[in-house]
Amino acid sequence: MGADLIATPIEPNVIRREHTFSAGLSIRRLPQVSKEVIEPLRPAVAPLTFDEIANSRHWLCLDPNTQDPLPDGDQTLFSGAFNAARALQIVCPVGAKHVFVQFQVDSDKLRLKNAQVCSKLHTTLVGRAASLGDNGIAEVFDQIYAGVQGPSTKA
Repeated sequence: MGADLIATPIEPNVIRREHTFSAGLSIRRLPQVSKEVIEPLRPAVAPLTFDEIANSRHWLCLDPNTQDPLPDGDQTLFSGAFNAARALQIVCPVGAKHVFVQFQVDSDKLRLKNAQVCSKLHTTLVGRAASLGDNGIAEVFDQIYAGVQGPSTKA
Protein backbone atom coordinates (compact mmCIF):
# COMPACT_ATOMS: atom_id res chain seq x y z
CA MET A 1 0.00 0.00 0.00
CA GLY A 2 1.32 3.44 -0.95
CA ALA A 3 1.70 6.64 0.97
CA ASP A 4 -0.93 9.34 1.17
CA LEU A 5 -0.49 12.83 -0.20
CA ILE A 6 -2.84 15.82 0.12
CA ALA A 7 -2.64 18.23 -2.82
CA THR A 8 -4.42 21.28 -4.19
CA PRO A 9 -3.88 22.62 -7.72
CA ILE A 10 -2.17 25.97 -8.20
CA GLU A 11 -3.59 28.42 -10.70
CA PRO A 12 -1.97 28.19 -14.16
CA ASN A 13 0.97 30.45 -15.06
CA VAL A 14 1.63 31.36 -11.44
CA ILE A 15 4.62 29.17 -10.67
CA ARG A 16 7.75 28.65 -12.75
CA ARG A 17 9.57 26.04 -10.69
CA GLU A 18 9.16 23.61 -7.83
CA HIS A 19 9.71 24.60 -4.19
CA THR A 20 10.30 22.54 -1.05
CA PHE A 21 9.36 23.91 2.36
CA SER A 22 9.38 22.50 5.88
CA ALA A 23 6.64 20.38 7.45
CA GLY A 24 6.36 18.12 4.39
CA LEU A 25 5.06 20.94 2.18
CA SER A 26 6.10 21.50 -1.41
CA ILE A 27 5.00 22.92 -4.71
CA ARG A 28 5.62 20.36 -7.43
CA ARG A 29 4.34 18.53 -10.44
CA LEU A 30 2.44 15.33 -9.79
CA PRO A 31 2.68 12.25 -11.96
CA GLN A 32 -0.31 11.18 -14.01
CA VAL A 33 -3.05 13.43 -12.67
CA SER A 34 -5.60 12.69 -15.36
CA LYS A 35 -9.32 13.15 -15.71
CA GLU A 36 -9.74 9.43 -15.06
CA VAL A 37 -7.91 9.68 -11.72
CA ILE A 38 -10.02 12.59 -10.48
CA GLU A 39 -13.32 11.58 -12.14
CA PRO A 40 -15.08 11.18 -8.75
CA LEU A 41 -14.64 14.96 -8.24
CA ARG A 42 -16.76 15.82 -11.29
CA PRO A 43 -20.11 16.11 -9.46
CA ALA A 44 -18.61 18.42 -6.81
CA VAL A 45 -16.97 20.98 -9.11
CA ALA A 46 -18.01 23.07 -12.10
CA PRO A 47 -17.14 21.60 -15.53
CA LEU A 48 -14.53 24.26 -16.29
CA THR A 49 -12.97 23.81 -12.87
CA PHE A 50 -12.80 20.04 -13.39
CA ASP A 51 -10.88 20.50 -16.66
CA GLU A 52 -8.53 23.04 -15.06
CA ILE A 53 -7.82 20.67 -12.17
CA ALA A 54 -7.05 17.82 -14.56
CA ASN A 55 -4.67 20.08 -16.53
CA SER A 56 -2.90 21.62 -13.52
CA ARG A 57 0.87 21.61 -13.89
CA HIS A 58 1.85 22.42 -10.30
CA TRP A 59 0.25 21.39 -7.02
CA LEU A 60 0.72 22.53 -3.43
CA CYS A 61 1.35 19.25 -1.61
CA LEU A 62 1.43 18.03 1.98
CA ASP A 63 3.33 14.78 2.29
CA PRO A 64 2.83 13.54 5.87
CA ASN A 65 5.64 11.00 5.47
CA THR A 66 8.31 13.71 5.36
CA GLN A 67 7.48 15.60 8.53
CA ASP A 68 7.01 15.05 12.23
CA PRO A 69 4.19 12.58 12.75
CA LEU A 70 0.75 14.18 12.71
CA PRO A 71 -2.07 12.91 14.88
CA ASP A 72 -4.05 10.22 13.13
CA GLY A 73 -6.91 11.18 10.89
CA ASP A 74 -7.55 12.64 7.47
CA GLN A 75 -8.96 15.86 8.96
CA THR A 76 -5.54 16.77 10.36
CA LEU A 77 -3.98 16.27 6.93
CA PHE A 78 -6.67 18.31 5.20
CA SER A 79 -6.33 21.03 7.84
CA GLY A 80 -2.57 21.24 7.24
CA ALA A 81 -3.08 21.46 3.47
CA PHE A 82 -5.82 24.07 3.88
CA ASN A 83 -3.54 26.19 6.06
CA ALA A 84 -0.75 25.86 3.49
CA ALA A 85 -3.11 27.14 0.79
CA ARG A 86 -4.04 30.07 3.03
CA ALA A 87 -0.34 30.86 3.57
CA LEU A 88 0.29 30.71 -0.18
CA GLN A 89 -2.61 33.12 -0.72
CA ILE A 90 -1.04 35.56 1.76
CA VAL A 91 2.33 35.40 -0.02
CA CYS A 92 0.79 35.83 -3.46
CA PRO A 93 -2.99 36.39 -3.74
CA VAL A 94 -3.45 34.56 -7.03
CA GLY A 95 -6.70 32.79 -6.19
CA ALA A 96 -7.21 29.05 -6.01
CA LYS A 97 -9.65 26.30 -6.93
CA HIS A 98 -9.52 25.32 -3.25
CA VAL A 99 -10.04 21.65 -4.02
CA PHE A 100 -8.02 19.40 -1.70
CA VAL A 101 -7.40 15.91 -2.98
CA GLN A 102 -6.05 13.00 -0.97
CA PHE A 103 -4.09 10.72 -3.27
CA GLN A 104 -2.60 7.35 -2.53
CA VAL A 105 0.76 7.18 -4.30
CA ASP A 106 1.91 3.76 -5.53
CA SER A 107 4.98 3.56 -7.79
CA ASP A 108 4.41 7.07 -9.19
CA LYS A 109 0.77 6.30 -9.91
CA LEU A 110 -1.99 8.25 -8.17
CA ARG A 111 -5.29 6.93 -6.88
CA LEU A 112 -7.96 9.29 -5.57
CA LYS A 113 -8.76 8.41 -1.99
CA ASN A 114 -10.70 11.38 -0.64
CA ALA A 115 -11.39 15.03 -1.43
CA GLN A 116 -12.74 18.23 0.07
CA VAL A 117 -14.08 21.06 -2.04
CA CYS A 118 -14.13 24.52 -0.45
CA SER A 119 -15.20 27.89 -1.81
CA LYS A 120 -12.98 29.14 -4.62
CA LEU A 121 -10.47 31.81 -3.61
CA HIS A 122 -10.44 34.84 -5.87
CA THR A 123 -7.45 36.77 -7.05
CA THR A 124 -6.63 40.44 -6.46
CA LEU A 125 -5.06 43.06 -8.70
CA VAL A 126 -1.72 42.36 -7.01
CA GLY A 127 -2.24 38.64 -7.52
CA ARG A 128 -2.92 39.03 -11.22
CA ALA A 129 0.35 40.92 -11.63
CA ALA A 130 2.38 38.57 -9.44
CA SER A 131 4.05 35.25 -9.96
CA LEU A 132 5.44 32.85 -7.36
CA GLY A 133 8.37 31.96 -9.58
CA ASP A 134 11.08 34.14 -8.11
CA ASN A 135 9.45 36.44 -5.57
CA GLY A 136 11.14 35.08 -2.46
CA ILE A 137 8.48 32.55 -1.49
CA ALA A 138 11.15 30.18 -0.16
CA GLU A 139 12.29 32.77 2.36
CA VAL A 140 8.87 33.64 3.78
CA PHE A 141 6.53 30.68 3.29
CA ASP A 142 7.55 28.66 6.36
CA GLN A 143 7.08 31.62 8.72
CA ILE A 144 3.70 32.52 7.24
CA TYR A 145 2.57 28.89 7.37
CA ALA A 146 3.57 28.73 11.05
CA GLY A 147 1.51 31.85 11.71
CA VAL A 148 -1.51 30.48 9.88
CA GLN A 149 -1.24 27.21 11.81
CA GLY A 150 -1.54 29.12 15.08
CA PRO A 151 0.31 28.60 18.34
CA SER A 152 2.34 25.44 18.61
CA THR A 153 1.04 22.76 20.94
CA LYS A 154 4.53 21.34 21.52
CA ALA A 155 5.99 21.99 24.95
